[in-house]
Amino acid sequence: MKIKQLLTTAAVALCLLSCDDNTDSLGVDMMPIGDLVSNEYKTYSVSTSSYAVGDAVLARTERSYIGRYTDAETGTTVKSDFLCQLYCGENFALPAKIENDSCTRLDLRLFIPEFVGDSLASFKLSVYELNKQLDPNEDYYTNIDPQDFVSTTSNVKKELTYTVKDLARSESVNSGTTYYRSVVVKLPAAYGAWMLEKYYQHPEYFKNSYQFIHHVCPGFYFKTAGGIGSMLQTSMMAMNVYFRYHTTIAGKDSIVDGMQRMGATEEVLQNT
Repeated sequence: MKIKQLLTTAAVALCLLSCDDNTDSLGVDMMPIGDLVSNEYKTYSVSTSSYAVGDAVLARTERSYIGRYTDAETGTTVKSDFLCQLYCGENFALPAKIENDSCTRLDLRLFIPEFVGDSLASFKLSVYELNKQLDPNEDYYTNIDPQDFVSTTSNVKKELTYTVKDLARSESVNSGTTYYRSVVVKLPAAYGAWMLEKYYQHPEYFKNSYQFIHHVCPGFYFKTAGGIGSMLQTSMMAMNVYFRYHTTIAGKDSIVDGMQRMGATEEVLQNT
């Protein structure tokens, strides 16, 4: 009887030991001694302080923002506009001579990878051509006055309304992975025709970005003229010039469609 009681006691003890729900050492006995990691915790005292840095911060960035948004936590309203230049590659080239009336259309596109706020908030956007170049050797801050750079004589200006969500497209397209959100600004085709003609008259103006910005197009100003509820981040602004030109296909003269894109890239300035 005593032997049976001892066996029962030992079995209960083993059960109690095996039912421990602490898994800290689970699998440790399977690891090499050299792979074991020890943890150590320490507490440090630190102090912080806040101070005013003035009414502006450095505005030269690779990405720009457009819109007006009120933060729900702080009640602070932030409005953003931006100016940007266009990049012209070192080996820029167009097809053989293009006639003046061959420019079919011209547009600016703001590509939007991210945004905050209401995708259905309606905004009014104004776009103006610049008449003064942003100096790459100068630091511009967020209190820059865009009117110092906007052309007062250019006919290249546009106003339009937009929402982040394109209601002209189906829900499946808007939510699909292949659709890239963008705001499209249609400019006069005559401006594109003038730019193409300028290329054939003065190809040296398209030799690089510096020549293009100083002799052809200094850039554009994108202004939030109305609306509130969202803030858009632009990954790139691009100008697309669409045209027709003559070429030879399979030994036959043909007229084909072409497109030239110039983007606001890291090589040129963007100022929010």
